[in-house]
Amino acid sequence: MNGKLYDKSWKPFMKKAIVSTMALILVALTGCSQTATTLPSVETAKIGTMIGTVSEIMAPEKYPDAKISRFNDYVDESAALMAGKVDYAIMDYASAKNYLKNNDQVVILPDPLTEEVTAMALNKENTELNQKINTVLNRFLSDGTMDEIIAHWFPETGEDYEIIDVPKNTSGPVLNVAVTALTEPRCFVKDGKITGMNVELMDRIAFELGMRTEYQDMDFAAMIDSLQSGKSDVIAAMYNTPERAQRVEFTKGYFPNPQVFVVKKDRLEEADNAK
Repeated sequence: MNGKLYDKSWKPFMKKAIVSTMALILVALTGCSQTATTLPSVETAKIGTMIGTVSEIMAPEKYPDAKISRFNDYVDESAALMAGKVDYAIMDYASAKNYLKNNDQVVILPDPLTEEVTAMALNKENTELNQKINTVLNRFLSDGTMDEIIAHWFPETGEDYEIIDVPKNTSGPVLNVAVTALTEPRCFVKDGKITGMNVELMDRIAFELGMRTEYQDMDFAAMIDSLQSGKSDVIAAMYNTPERAQRVEFTKGYFPNPQVFVVKKDRLEEADNAK
């Protein structure tokens, strides 16, 4: 990876990764029987989305005749997919890839639905803190630190992620960070502690600023309200949309992560209808 990943040149890289994943699964399926009901056309299918995410807005706009089901988190959405309550589940690529790693009954369809790059969201009133966070993040994007962080959690060779111990301040002002700890490996709970790529990034930024982090785990839909009320200082990961930008300030994007369709393998016979 290199610095160019954070502009639009990330798209071929991500598309290649998704297509490669799909190809491996299709090879594994060769010769397998298709016993389940095949996938309906996405235009009239049952589609799962997560509340508060881009997909919740995008799905009914793009597929007005589909039946849209909304879930608080990807755990509930995944359970609905496996139970046949939805035909297609929309997830961000990183979460979908991790879901795929832990469930060999699902597959990511090859065409990304969006072109989002994850950014941080900041309270518009905290101008001094926002400037400091932006300064450190922009340096990380230019000096290779962000590439290093991504490499820990999304190694190109396909092995498991690596949790790195980074220096932390034990005193100083607190940086309150809003997260959703159900998006492994970006943010999740391990051994009773919140960890992940977003946590490593926020810990590194806080250390540079002489601050210590405290993480507030919440539903994604509650994050902007938490930021505006002053309960949180920063949302670790959120897509920049025009609607959100009216309420919060966004940093530069730091991680490409488009929305994708996830479906059950045994319903792939008609998966091309999703294109």
